Amino acid sequence: LIECLDLGDLVGVDGMLRKTQTGELSIFAEEIVVLCKTLDQPPAKHVGLVDPEVRQRRRYIDLAYNEGVRDRFLDRSKVVRSIRETMHDLGFVEIEGPTLHTVAGGAAARPFETHHNTLDMELNLRIALELHLKRLMVGGMERVFELGRVYRNEGISPRHNPEFTMLEAYQAFGNYESMMDLTEAIIQNSLKAIDASEKVPYGDTQIDFSTPFSRQSYDDLFAKHTGVDPSHEQAVRKFAHELG
Repeated sequence: LIECLDLGDLVGVDGMLRKTQTGELSIFAEEIVVLCKTLDQPPAKHVGLVDPEVRQRRRYIDLAYNEGVRDRFLDRSKVVRSIRETMHDLGFVEIEGPTLHTVAGGAAARPFETHHNTLDMELNLRIALELHLKRLMVGGMERVFELGRVYRNEGISPRHNPEFTMLEAYQAFGNYESMMDLTEAIIQNSLKAIDASEKVPYGDTQIDFSTPFSRQSYDDLFAKHTGVDPSHEQAVRKFAHELG
């Protein structure tokens, strides 16, 4: 019977769950049913799926046979839920804007173009969430956000997809410091949602997300890393020229 089965087959087993004479917990099978037959051999058990292109194109195999991939997917779901909870707790209202736009605005990108047959008009898939959120603010909704898909008809790589998820939030009577507070809360709560440390390894370095986050102006950072006063135009030009 075992010779009729392949790695990757899904089988259903009916029987009694007991311990063998050596104390091993086993199913004493009375009936075995093939629930789903595999047509392709799975990747080698000890090597896993290593081809980076196949991992991107056939994510279900990557999920099934590579350690840690499923956990990363589940963590992403927890992070997304945490973001929504943080926004709601701070009084933001989630909306769902249209993905078909007459004008692709709110950012600079090349849109995907499509045609609406009934209205006989050209439309674009949205490249940003911004414009309809701002219209809601004009209508009196003081805190709004959307966590939604946007589409940009541009380059593609393992780190850059033509469709991706974006978060945009707008707060009436807020300023850039309000957004700093919001960003800090989102990141902190996301780390808690996946039981992660505040010190996160990233490549050969480590990012410290403990609060409060460091806050510095662009001018301060410019002066710190270049040694040039950003308000001194000739010095900035000279430094830029030296960098080529």
